Amino acid sequence: MLRISKSLLLFFYIASFACAFAAQNSKCGQASQAMPKEPPAKKTSKSSESGKATANAATKSSPAASRKPLMSNEEKSAIVEISDSAGGGGATGFIASINGRNFMVTNVHVLAMIENPEVKTMAGETLPIGKVFTAVGHDISIVPIQKLPPSCKPLLFADNIEKLVKPSDPVVVCGNSLAAKTMLETRGNVAAVGPELIELDCPFYRGNSGSPVFHLPTRKVIGVAAFVKVRRANTDNATAASRKNDKSAIKSDIRYFAFRMDTIKKWDSPRLSDLNKQALYFAEYEKKIAAIINFLNFRKKDESGDVKAAFYRELYDIIQDYRKDTDPGRHPSTRRRARKTMLERIARLCRIEASRLQSFAPLPSYEHYKDSLLSSYTHVAESLEKLTKNM
Repeated sequence: MLRISKSLLLFFYIASFACAFAAQNSKCGQASQAMPKEPPAKKTSKSSESGKATANAATKSSPAASRKPLMSNEEKSAIVEISDSAGGGGATGFIASINGRNFMVTNVHVLAMIENPEVKTMAGETLPIGKVFTAVGHDISIVPIQKLPPSCKPLLFADNIEKLVKPSDPVVVCGNSLAAKTMLETRGNVAAVGPELIELDCPFYRGNSGSPVFHLPTRKVIGVAAFVKVRRANTDNATAASRKNDKSAIKSDIRYFAFRMDTIKKWDSPRLSDLNKQALYFAEYEKKIAAIINFLNFRKKDESGDVKAAFYRELYDIIQDYRKDTDPGRHPSTRRRARKTMLERIARLCRIEASRLQSFAPLPSYEHYKDSLLSSYTHVAESLEKLTKNM
């Protein structure tokens, strides 16, 4: 049976607002750290030697070392909880000093998924959400803070990460894991660094969207936790062989990614309401591709799940025709043709959806999300076309 993993085809963002928001609205180097407007001159600070000592101590294998908090209370004071005004959902943000100004930092998709965001510090202070700036090509948004809460000490971002950060460097992702409304430390290491992204082996959870990736050797933030990928089935012999090789750099089926701040070149300043509309638009396409992949993976095991695709009329019609033509009473040749026809129709449906997506002009900060969805639909279409060609 063809198995296509939903998780790698889509960028699975890790905030927990999607369901609540959908229901509610359906009544469902240096200079490259560009900043909007004209921020004051950038301030620099020396790395803390005590920070390096803490990082080294944290890597020891003793149980006591593994249980010791890796971020101080003062450092954690910058981390904030983000939820909707009704208390639903849950994600993370943090206060950072950037070019001498204080901002609340989180993901674009976090703010886009909330109609009326509420931001609270560790001390329970509420931060107002005013003008929002969103990075182009990076899932990062920042909100200027007019008055710093007394309990907070802003974190600092590292610069020139490609020179400063090395694979295996220890990091902490601290945030609202599983939307439990507590700031939980999850520790790990840097796996790799790219122009926009940092890959980690540090697990993320729902609610960790917007968490700072805290680099222990420098005591600075090197990225903003954003999404998780899960490996799909191998689609070619070379990939399959590489996965089996002991020297493969990819050791896990799950990969964790954060966006860099220091390579952002351009910012946009959309209205929060426009971000909300954009989130709903793309959520519908994500829901559709998830339904397609779920049916392809589990059609033989669970016919009762077909009703879950009823919201997607084009797919549901394909499923009903397939069930009728593969009834055990049908001739074997009829059932074989029905399987091929079903796969061909879904491939065409994916091409149609991809074409609709291609014609949509998103906000600049949502272009990368559009590209990821296009990749998902295109991959499914290509996989099915290749499969049916040999049937």
